[in-house]
Amino acid sequence: MEQQEQTELYIEPEAISPQNIEETVRQYVYRLRLKFLLPAVLMLILAVILLISIVYLHESRTIDRDLIQLQSTASNLYKYSIKKNTKVLQGIMDDLSSHQEIASALSTQDRSRLLQHSASIYEKLNHHYGVTHFYFSNHERVNILRVHKPDKYGDTINRQTTLLAEQDGAAHYGVEIGPLGTLTLRYVKPWFEEQTHNLIGFVELGIEVENSVDAIRDLLGLDVFTIVNKRFLEKNSWEEGSQTFNYETDWDRFPHIVLDMGSNQLLPPAISTLMQEIDLNAPAPLVVYPLEVNNQYAIFISIDDVFGRPVGCLVMIKDTNGSYNQAHKTILIGSGLLLIAAIFAVVFFYWLVGRVADRMARNEISLHQLATHDHLTGLLNRRQFELKLDNSITQFTRYGRTVSLLMIDIDYFKHINDKYGHSAGDAVLVEFGKRLTKQARTIDSVYRYGGEEFSILLPETDSQSATLFAQRLCEIVGKEQYSLDEEIEITVTVSIGIASCPLHANTAKALVQAADDSLYEAKKAGRNCIYSYSGSNENN
Repeated sequence: MEQQEQTELYIEPEAISPQNIEETVRQYVYRLRLKFLLPAVLMLILAVILLISIVYLHESRTIDRDLIQLQSTASNLYKYSIKKNTKVLQGIMDDLSSHQEIASALSTQDRSRLLQHSASIYEKLNHHYGVTHFYFSNHERVNILRVHKPDKYGDTINRQTTLLAEQDGAAHYGVEIGPLGTLTLRYVKPWFEEQTHNLIGFVELGIEVENSVDAIRDLLGLDVFTIVNKRFLEKNSWEEGSQTFNYETDWDRFPHIVLDMGSNQLLPPAISTLMQEIDLNAPAPLVVYPLEVNNQYAIFISIDDVFGRPVGCLVMIKDTNGSYNQAHKTILIGSGLLLIAAIFAVVFFYWLVGRVADRMARNEISLHQLATHDHLTGLLNRRQFELKLDNSITQFTRYGRTVSLLMIDIDYFKHINDKYGHSAGDAVLVEFGKRLTKQARTIDSVYRYGGEEFSILLPETDSQSATLFAQRLCEIVGKEQYSLDEEIEITVTVSIGIASCPLHANTAKALVQAADDSLYEAKKAGRNCIYSYSGSNENN
């Protein structure tokens, strides 16, 4: 199969001539360039595509990792802020515990005295630490004083931190959600009478989670919004409280969440669309979501309450256009450089392959001619004769196409060599081969069979037509002269044996034998004549 593909690069042995060698070389160069450069160009194109894909994938993964890292960083910042604020509240509470006047007023449930001693403290705490809630409740959890809202009191405090403090008799803290959807870090401590150790009430301090959100905004430079799980709110209370503080309210704006108070006007449209799909009760945690705006992402940080329930989320907006633009720039520069290198490579290899292919083609044709042609006459050699004859017999077997064979011998050729020398004999052989080729048809093929013996294969030719051709050839050869030098001219005659398939034989070996027998009979009859095989092919 490999040999067949190689020979397809060249013309048939019978057709090789000085006139068409250049065209054969051009065709070979073109095909080799095509076979070599086309895969190379395709590989270069694939390399460019692969480079673009790898760079894009790398940058995309880098951006994804950066987003996850940003989410982790923001989450750690939030946790650190909550932890820091808890320590702040704990320190404040420890200082308050030593304030005898406040302890005495709480023990007697004297609202005026409590407010008198705690109002200034609250102002300082609010200013320096961001404390927004300051409660005093009696031993039954009935609120005595909200220092931050003195006019509101008398209600029973049922928040989890207070209930846990009552249950354990120890301080408890954690994030809790208010009826308005506000998220507050609360620190509640039960106070006991110093002498009797009886419970006299509860003191509560609180810092809004928004304080931690502000820290994240400042440190990361991102827009951050707080959303609250509707599951932990009561619609009527939420709407009533929102109206009290003149906030725009729309409980049904989103299916599962509401915004922290004051965020409605700041929420971008892309986030609004995403919020329609967000469900904080879903089992899969929220981390990073792409927005409808190009290259913008929403990053979620879960807000858990004192019991670890997901009561809300912080949502950050991260614009990655800068990273993507840098990735596109990298891809553009890399692709451009690779394309320039690819063009130079293709041009160089186009020239190099052409040069190598030209040399290979000429060497291959030379080798091909040596392998298929007689070195003296330039006619096809005996090996090609055998191949062609086998093919002709195959054509007859398959399609019934007749073929005839002429075996031709130059009469008394030894006398020419003996009288004029072997160089003169060679000159006669060369010229004789040319004259045979001239008389043959385009479809016929002329061979040097050996020595002074030649053969002609006549496809699509029966015995009668072959005989007429042989007669004409014998007469023409006998009339032509051969010039050995300026003074010597000689005439040669030939003997021709004729055999046809299927009349005389139906195999290659039998056909050659029949033609040889006919040639022998022609020589026996006195030479300078033709003889057509008279035997039968029954035994062949």
